[in-house]
Amino acid sequence: MANFCSSCGIKVDPSWNACPECGTALGGRGISQPTPQYYTQPYTQAAQQPSGWKSHKHSALALIFGVIGSFLCIIPIIGIILGTLAIIFGVIGLTSDEDNVMATIGLILGILTVIIGIGIIVFFLYYY
Repeated sequence: MANFCSSCGIKVDPSWNACPECGTALGGRGISQPTPQYYTQPYTQAAQQPSGWKSHKHSALALIFGVIGSFLCIIPIIGIILGTLAIIFGVIGLTSDEDNVMATIGLILGILTVIIGIGIIVFFLYYY
């Protein structure tokens, strides 16, 4: 003959002292077992959305490449490479990062650096 728990209704063995599902004492023998409690950490937006460097990564790279490229544009090849990187990261930063100002400044500096680098190359090719 099958026995069932009077609280939750699952099938229990007659030799058991407590229901394994809900912890209710069976047949007056034994004490009830408490239901295990599990702690789960609540979801927080801060854990998923890092602040600081990561939210401005492409914009910051565009600005860094633009500034360094503008100083090194007297060496045309380096200026063109750094200016191109500033343009690429500036466009990515405008579409994905939070700070559009840094991305815009980096993009403008990158464009100017590439134009100056090409201008220097054309100048030397034309006059030499």
